[in-house]
Amino acid sequence: MKNYSPLVQYNDAVENGEITSDPLQLHAVRYLDRLYSDISKIDRESVSLLEKIGKWFGGSKTANQKGIYLWGTVGSGKTYLVDSFFECLPVSNKLRIHFHRFMQRIHNELKQVNNMEDPLQHVADSFAAQYQVICFDEFHVSDITDAMLLGKLLEAFIDRNIIFITTSNTHPDNLYKNGLQRSRFLPAIELIKRHMEVIELSSDVDYRLRYLGNAELYHYPLDDAAEQMMLRNFQNIAPNTGRSDSTIEIENRKIQTICCADGVVWFDFSIICNSPRGPADYIEIARQFQTVLIQNVPRMSDDMNDQAKRFVTLIDEFYDRNVKLVISAEVAIQQLYQGRRLEKEFQRTQSRLMQMRNIEYLGRQHISD
Repeated sequence: MKNYSPLVQYNDAVENGEITSDPLQLHAVRYLDRLYSDISKIDRESVSLLEKIGKWFGGSKTANQKGIYLWGTVGSGKTYLVDSFFECLPVSNKLRIHFHRFMQRIHNELKQVNNMEDPLQHVADSFAAQYQVICFDEFHVSDITDAMLLGKLLEAFIDRNIIFITTSNTHPDNLYKNGLQRSRFLPAIELIKRHMEVIELSSDVDYRLRYLGNAELYHYPLDDAAEQMMLRNFQNIAPNTGRSDSTIEIENRKIQTICCADGVVWFDFSIICNSPRGPADYIEIARQFQTVLIQNVPRMSDDMNDQAKRFVTLIDEFYDRNVKLVISAEVAIQQLYQGRRLEKEFQRTQSRLMQMRNIEYLGRQHISD
């Protein structure tokens, strides 16, 4: 855990050439830095965190401001800033989680206490006992069940003094836009605006696109340079160092990864295509991860048609959701499939693999809904 503030860390990163100074980022960092300072100094049992935070956001909001809602364009650096904030926080009772996975966890915990009176309050009590600070990535609402749940959930968390810091691609007013029964979600939007400082971080500079546009995204053959390329890309794309040799849960099944970070996952071909998987698995991966790395993709022929068919399905789902893809392979794209049975389907796959490397595709926004 780092022992210096988000502002100091940001300035150091600029000075070391790791990032380029951006006035909008600096504006957001100053808010994060002040929140960091208050959390660092406050003993939750003896000092009211609400009163403390309210002072630096304005006297009229003394008991309302409890966190930060950082929104803006894709690639503007939102995730980087929140990750830096999270790493700096000198508290152990904190959680960093992708919002989609957070909602999955909420639904699972609600099922476990479904027989209790007011199960949502029990779930909120459980979270409050574990966490003082929760950092979300990619806050969005597309499901009517989540929309109906979120208002009461956030209110219960706020009542328990849990602090939220979240990133989103949209202003709170545009959450769940055109959704079914959206009027019932409007109180949740007002709750967010009342209890979180809403900060825009839109930028003409897409840092992820700028990196991907210059990166090698498909490498063959499978040599030492391929391994170095995969590692280099993961380190530059992932918002943090990630979890090496970890598993993720997709469709209630665990899948082994080489490394996984928020929004970025790295697989071996043998894991993702050799074992039985269907479209639902690949759709869920495409929903959860905006960038996927796959290593050791072999040349396939008729004796590997099962694997080839899964690879075709995987690419289709990734392409439809604008997932950014990095691959190390045995051969060039045009030589990936040498069989006959799936020749027509694989021609589409080869075409899409080529398109997924061009700047127009890389600039498309990831579709997680």
